[in-house]
Amino acid sequence: MSKNFFKNIKENINQPIKEIVSLPVNIWNSVFKRYRLADYLPYRMYDDKEKLYINNDNTFGAVFECNPRIRMGQNTATAVEEILSKLPEGVFVQFMLFGSKNIVDMVEIWRKSHLVRDEELLKELINETAEMYYEKTENPISQLLSPKIKDYKLIVSCKGNKKENVILFRNNLKNILDSNSFASRNLEPEDLKPILYELFNSNHNIREVPPYDENQAINRQIIAPNTKILVKDTEFVVDDKHWISLVPQSLQTYASIGDFGEKLGDYISKRPEINQFQDNFIVTLSVCKLPKSNTNMVKRNHQIISTQQWRRDIFRKFAAAQDESVEILDKIENGKEILYAMDLNVLVSGNSEEDVKRNSQIIKSYWNKGGEYLAIKLEEAVGIHHLNFLASIPMGINEEYLFDTTRKYRSMFPKQIAQYAPLEADFKGAGQNF
Repeated sequence: MSKNFFKNIKENINQPIKEIVSLPVNIWNSVFKRYRLADYLPYRMYDDKEKLYINNDNTFGAVFECNPRIRMGQNTATAVEEILSKLPEGVFVQFMLFGSKNIVDMVEIWRKSHLVRDEELLKELINETAEMYYEKTENPISQLLSPKIKDYKLIVSCKGNKKENVILFRNNLKNILDSNSFASRNLEPEDLKPILYELFNSNHNIREVPPYDENQAINRQIIAPNTKILVKDTEFVVDDKHWISLVPQSLQTYASIGDFGEKLGDYISKRPEINQFQDNFIVTLSVCKLPKSNTNMVKRNHQIISTQQWRRDIFRKFAAAQDESVEILDKIENGKEILYAMDLNVLVSGNSEEDVKRNSQIIKSYWNKGGEYLAIKLEEAVGIHHLNFLASIPMGINEEYLFDTTRKYRSMFPKQIAQYAPLEADFKGAGQNF
């Protein structure tokens, strides 16, 4: 090495160390700033007097927890139609069926009611049984029953940007739910928070949900500080729980709410232990009135179909579609019925990428059975799993998501939409008979 090399080193060593200064804020933001998922959750504060949520997207909303139907039929569909008939413009209604692992209340009530006896051996057995219930929310029930224990929660919510419209619909919604034996109860933040907390913190202890703090924005309390969130094209990972969103690519020829109820859980086929949601799941139906501009587009499309000249004796399916278009145009133009936008999301989960892929395939295969009259073809919504997840939680839907970002809604009449309401679940027993 040259002498100059060592000379330069010696000179540099003797130079005073320059003072270290902090990065300018704009440079720090561009390098390190990350958007928090909590910023995109709608929940901000709750008005105890009005019993309304005031959301951070300039909307107001209400959330109810209801008793699911044990079996859905025509009366259930009629109740949903009645709800939609009361829906004002600019207001969304959502029906969310959530397969939850939060069985704490049921297990602890059962444990407490059985521990009244003093026998020490019996107490030990009761406590072991209670812990077994919790363990089966994480592992299959048995070698022959692959699904895990879940509590089925039916959440019905509404939101809109005009307070008076939301209050009016909220009151009508509750009256219809109660008169049809759904036994709705208003979910205030201290009741809603545990449901949302489980969704975003699946691997945290469900028995240690932090209490609701009325002095802090609600959305800041839902995601734990150490929860990791990863958005991929193929899945959405929240607290190491993997989620895949499935959306309908085609619907059955003749829809029936009774048939749709079987999609929510198989109880009549030869393989009911397989044709089930294996882990946490969400099925959400979101509905709003179709804006006038979108209704006009539907009219133009059906006018084109109705005026096409084809030999009806050869193209029979086209002839049926043409007759249907004429009927739809008659309903719209004569004001007989109003078109609504329907969005249906099915979200399945798993503890790993392989697990969620397998669970997704089970549901896709099961929903696609039954031929053209019963089959609903589901496909993965690649690239928008996280958007569908957020839009499927209570009050998570908005017009930008529905009409601009995803545009995956279907324009349908209330009688058609009512057949896809996820309102059915397994009977959970009564009282202490857990």
